Amino acid sequence: MSNNRGVLVVAVGDDQTIINAFHEDVWILSSFAAEIEAVIVKSQLDLLPAIESRKPRVLHLLAKVDSNGNVAGVSEFSLRLSHLIERCHQVGVMQCFLASENDMSHMIDELGTLHDIEMLLVTHRNRHFSAFFSALIEGMSKGIPLAVTYARLAPQHQIAQEGLPLPGTIAFCNAKEGPGLVLWTNPQE
Repeated sequence: MSNNRGVLVVAVGDDQTIINAFHEDVWILSSFAAEIEAVIVKSQLDLLPAIESRKPRVLHLLAKVDSNGNVAGVSEFSLRLSHLIERCHQVGVMQCFLASENDMSHMIDELGTLHDIEMLLVTHRNRHFSAFFSALIEGMSKGIPLAVTYARLAPQHQIAQEGLPLPGTIAFCNAKEGPGLVLWTNPQE
């Protein structure tokens, strides 16, 4: 196992939609990130050890979050999203992309303290997701901060987003000074 501080892509469980998204996202990330490791874990019980042993700078997670704010999986073990975020902070994760489609109402109460972790949550992984995500990663690979790249792709006004090829996402980004930024996209069909 490597300890390269690069990108760790993890799919949790055996849901075919998540596995398909995992392969698609690994392909996109591999186009821009030199240090990428991709793993599929059977249950949420295996998720924390996978993260803790690799200590990635970026965690790209494909998992369902249930209505109680738990990362869902085949195990009866309960892993709250808030606990996952805390462990990510402790091992040095700087960015976390929860890239499988999840209901925001299942996650909102779990986002209390993000520390310095920038987070991207996907609420509607529609046909535009791959192009949006690819453009986001391309911009970031050029050293452009997440917030700037995101705002270039998705102007932060509902009317300005109409007709743009956008999935549904919410991003929590760090700011140089003051409180962080919350950015959003309205999914377009």
